[in-house]
Amino acid sequence: ETETELLKIGDYFPQCHLMLLNAKVDRKYLGLRHREKSISLEDINARYLLVEMYNELCSGCIAEVKNYKTFYHHFRNDPDLAGEIKIIGIGAGSSKRKVVKFRKEHQIPFPLFSDSKWYLFNCLGSPALPTSYLLKKESDDRFKILFVQNGHIEKIEQWMDQISNMLLKL
Repeated sequence: ETETELLKIGDYFPQCHLMLLNAKVDRKYLGLRHREKSISLEDINARYLLVEMYNELCSGCIAEVKNYKTFYHHFRNDPDLAGEIKIIGIGAGSSKRKVVKFRKEHQIPFPLFSDSKWYLFNCLGSPALPTSYLLKKESDDRFKILFVQNGHIEKIEQWMDQISNMLLKL
């Protein structure tokens, strides 16, 4: 069995199916056009997508929750990028029940999904957690990686400015 290399800028994000865990709220935020509980990333109505890979037992991941919530609120209210960028979290190794509990405990306003069998995590090359991927939807509806953030975000305002500047130039 060979190990998958870490995905990097310019690679396509793996196609995957995710189960909605808070369907009513998440369906609206993601702009989904169908009623199924299982979605693929391609179903998400966003030009850009930030995917946060985390695990609820990872202390660094828990510490990052505040930064991701700041990111969510910032871009939701950004006059140039509101509606263009969405954020989701994927719990690597986390059961659906644990993902729901984590979202409730930390009052996370964006959708979280379970990757209980580590499938997506392994397809990404088993990155250190937390790791985030900023993706751009291509004309074929697949998402291409624009930016990878490994580990802790040191200065959230500078990070968000960097992302804003990058997206506004595209």
